[in-house]
This record gives sequence, C-alpha cells and structure tokens, in this order.
Amino acid sequence: MALGRSVLKTLMDMKQGHPSEEMKELNQLIYEDITEEMFITMLHSKYDLKTKTLTFSNAGHNPLLVYKAAKDVMELHTVKGVALGFLENYSYREASFVIEKGDIVVFYTDGITEAENTSSELFGIERLKDVVYNNRGRSAEKIKEAILNEITSFRGEKEQVDDITFVILKSKK
Repeated sequence: MALGRSVLKTLMDMKQGHPSEEMKELNQLIYEDITEEMFITMLHSKYDLKTKTLTFSNAGHNPLLVYKAAKDVMELHTVKGVALGFLENYSYREASFVIEKGDIVVFYTDGITEAENTSSELFGIERLKDVVYNNRGRSAEKIKEAILNEITSFRGEKEQVDDITFVILKSKK
C-alpha cells in the first residue's frame, strides 16, 4: 500500500507528458526498490478537454470498459503492458479514443470481475458489461449503485475478499 501511494505521488509530481512516458519513468523509479514478489498494476490516463480524447497506458491492469452511445455497443479498450517494477527499461504503449455524448468509461479493479459466489463462479467482465449496458441511460451515480447491488446479489453469502474500486465517467456533452 505504501509503495502504491508513493507511485501515485510521484506520478502527480511529474511534468505533463504522455501516459506511456510517465509509466516508463515510474517503472524505472520503482524497479530497483521492488522485490521479485512485488509488482503494481496500473492504468494511467489523461483526458484532453478540447479534443475530448482519453489517452491511456496500461501496466498489467484491467482493460477500460467503454459504452459507445453512438453505436450502442460495449467495448474493451486496452494496450499490452507489464506491471510496474516487473521488467527494467520497459517501454509502455498508449492508445486513445474520443469520448462522445452519452459515452461511459469504467476504470475498475479485479475485485469486481473476480468477486465469487457460493458456487465459486466469478462475476466476470460479461456481467459487468451487462450491468453498465442495462443502466446506460442512468447517471454515473446510479450506474455505480447498480454495479454494487449486482455484485452483492451475485455473491450471496460469499465474503468479498478483494477490494472493489472503480471510477465511472459519463459524458454529458
């Protein structure tokens, strides 16, 4: 946890560059201080208000879940990249897409997709996609509530063993 906070603080202090460049720099900073058993997954992004473009880089984290309103489809957006601290001098890739009116972007941890029910079945990405799609006409706050309710209902009596962290962006313009 302390290492994760340190990485985020370092990221906040960096110059305004591309996510892939900042990920490479972060990787180098922590590579020397991390043990073989440790690593940090992360998806780093920047949003350009003028062009409505989200540019992101991925260090072994989950893909972005994106609802594209104009096409009425759910998409997964990712680029390959290893966890921070895993390989020295690793060059991260980045990708971009435009966020249009009505689009929804979900950043999430594996605590959602790996939530288990009493039959040891995983919640999975398809269920998450279904919840977002079925609530696409609602506010980001209501989508959040729907996701949490669906996970709780799915788990039943099974204890949640991993954290559930997510951010929902919904474009109004």
